[in-house]
Amino acid sequence: MESSAQLEAINRATLTPPVRSALRSASAEVLDWQTTALPGGEGNPVSLGLYRISGTALDKGDALAWSMVLKMAQSPANVGAMDMGEGKDATHWNYWKREMLLYQSDLLDHLPQGLAAPRCYGVEERPGDIFWLWLEDIQDLSDGPWPLERYALAARHLGRFNGVYLAGCPLPSRSWLGVRLLDQWCRGLLAETPLFSDSGPRPRGWDHPLVRRIYPPPDANPFLHMLAHRGRFLAALGGCPQALCHQDAYPTNLMASRGENGEEVTVALDWAMAGIGPVGEELAQLAIGTLDRLPDVPATDVDQVLFSGYLDGLRDSGWRGGALTVRFGYAASTALRIGPWLLWLLNEAFEKSADAAGPDGSAVERVIEDQARGVRFVLDRAEEAWELLDAKGLAWTTPAGLTRSGMVLYRGQAR
Repeated sequence: MESSAQLEAINRATLTPPVRSALRSASAEVLDWQTTALPGGEGNPVSLGLYRISGTALDKGDALAWSMVLKMAQSPANVGAMDMGEGKDATHWNYWKREMLLYQSDLLDHLPQGLAAPRCYGVEERPGDIFWLWLEDIQDLSDGPWPLERYALAARHLGRFNGVYLAGCPLPSRSWLGVRLLDQWCRGLLAETPLFSDSGPRPRGWDHPLVRRIYPPPDANPFLHMLAHRGRFLAALGGCPQALCHQDAYPTNLMASRGENGEEVTVALDWAMAGIGPVGEELAQLAIGTLDRLPDVPATDVDQVLFSGYLDGLRDSGWRGGALTVRFGYAASTALRIGPWLLWLLNEAFEKSADAAGPDGSAVERVIEDQARGVRFVLDRAEEAWELLDAKGLAWTTPAGLTRSGMVLYRGQAR
């Protein structure tokens, strides 16, 4: 489906309801409008386009300016994509209707102090398995990357959001919320990285000299060892306290704004991957994104400052669970979320190069150089996750009689 055909359907009749909602007026009449394409959604077959639409409207004799974002989404089946959330499994990580259903629910109506979602001015289901979301146009307070302290504030706001459910608020039971994201994510990406995940004692990609620049030998690679035993980690993460999560808190999906009382608020965009996940998982995307945007800040500072902010947010919400539980959830989720994605990018670079050591090898080298900092971060988190799960003999379970919010981290035999 071409987005141009959808844009042609925009007229005064389609604009009037969302414009009136945005202006909080039952009588505003649209005078004019213009459309500007926005970046976002590239590579995901669910995305049909993202646009800022702005103009003027006449209301009781006054000309009022308005602006909003139109997000168009479709079933991946429209473009022939398979196993990308087009089917009946509403728990699929990429389920194409999830964001529409979320905005039609009440789950975003009572977010904790400091975290917000764009106001929704209207949801419109269109013919051909397409929907439109008319959303508030959020302008970030900053013109460039945030300082580390602002990312830490975002981590605190996300911690408050997760902490509400850890401190006693019942987990929502909506059938369309994502579950088992990390399991789906790993299986899907590893199936497309044959150089690094083919069955056998040692897939050939790990021994390539370019790969060895950033990854240790396979026998000493904690992340590769983690992938081989990821069932243990997924089971342990499943036993951690669970919360409703945004699950895609990459910096491009976060905006700094001002609340009604002048306080700084983090507005989370793109809720299409929202679902149930273990405490700490919310930090994975934020951590790697912060690392990318602040290349001059030591990775240890990014790690420690963001984790501290997130933990403070959990405490703000009243949760008093163990910090080691949170640390394991964060470390294991980061390695399993970011590590396979980096492998997929590297596998793609090799496949596009006829000979990685030949004329096209420079392209692979660039990917290797770009990934070095992220790979080191993944390796550190994987090593830490192993230490928490194995070396210290820790296990995550729900002993009889304990509520979800009372789940504890205790010593026992690691599974």
